[in-house]
Amino acid sequence: MNRTSLVLACAFAFLASVPAARGATHVSSNTNCPSSDAISLKLVGLLSAGGPESASVRVRAESNQDGQTIFIEVSTPGEETHQRMLPATGDCESRAEAAALIIAAWLDAMPAANLAAPGVPPRARKAAPAGDDAADLDDEEESEPLLKGLHALLGGSLFGLADRHGADSGLALDATFLLGALGLSLNTSLALPRTVAVGQGTANYWRPIVELAAMAQLHDAKWSLHIQAGPALALFLVQGTGFNPNRSDYSFELGGNAGLRAMMPWKTRTVWIGCDGILWLQGLEVESSVAGSSDLKHTPLPGWELRLTLGLSWRAL
Repeated sequence: MNRTSLVLACAFAFLASVPAARGATHVSSNTNCPSSDAISLKLVGLLSAGGPESASVRVRAESNQDGQTIFIEVSTPGEETHQRMLPATGDCESRAEAAALIIAAWLDAMPAANLAAPGVPPRARKAAPAGDDAADLDDEEESEPLLKGLHALLGGSLFGLADRHGADSGLALDATFLLGALGLSLNTSLALPRTVAVGQGTANYWRPIVELAAMAQLHDAKWSLHIQAGPALALFLVQGTGFNPNRSDYSFELGGNAGLRAMMPWKTRTVWIGCDGILWLQGLEVESSVAGSSDLKHTPLPGWELRLTLGLSWRAL
């Protein structure tokens, strides 16, 4: 073999080894800066074979009012998932290197020359602001991503609804419990009073509603999308006006609800948008008698409603 052939053989061998330079640890990223390939290549220089095959890393970049933040999650079988966030500063290569250093430290295999004591990397701190900005700093210090374990969100929402009697609006209180991709929500809502004509007068009615829904995650990114469904229970209150005499009554209604909810973490809070519908099973109606006659007047009540909700919740657990 002559010298030219030997050089070409070495070059082909080098090129063939490049794809194998990716780390054994699976890395995923929702951004190209840093990309999953760039982080994997950096891990090869820090860990043997680029890390253990059983480990998985998820990197995601999110934009906020202070710029862009990178969230890193490292999962290994039988151990608690590690989570960390760092500001997205520098170019893509420096971001990939910073992410790789954090991942290697958590995998407890960092070379001593690079990091003397593997563990949670130090958090970069901003200079302490003065005046009214000091309160905002406290919020930023608490803006860690939510853990994958059980956590609870408590908050409220404003909703608009539409049914056979037109449109209305109201307020609701919401409690959501999430465990991984599954969850449970408990919602109590009350719309503004409605009015419907019945015979010679009108009926004013209210419908406080309690909903319990099981949740399942369909998509996980900056906005996580959940499908939800479950039972609904309403206390139906009605009061007559313009009758002689006016009377009041109440009844219970049972129904079912189903819909979608999109959620986005924001510091220690979560902003969410819901779109759902409720189907009532009994088919209630308001009944009135006509003076001097045995005839009864009936007005059916809405048996369904559609809702669009905007909510804000705080992490309670």
